[in-house]
Amino acid sequence: MYKLLNKISLYALEKLDKQENLFKKLWYIYFKGLFDFSFIKIYGYSQYDPRAQCDHDLYMENLEYEAQQNMEIT
Repeated sequence: MYKLLNKISLYALEKLDKQENLFKKLWYIYFKGLFDFSFIKIYGYSQYDPRAQCDHDLYMENLEYEAQQNMEIT
């Protein structure tokens, strides 16, 4: 049940990504909440939790941090 909600909300978020008008923006907010709810029910933690990050995400964050540090030095 929750996996179906997750797939539907993810599909809707992709279609409503542009948020061209108020109607689409409100539907985007609704489906974002539905996606957050279903993700937590399926996996037991939020997608913003560090456990949800894969190695590639952590690697890219580290590269961005190092680039920012190098820019501050120069």
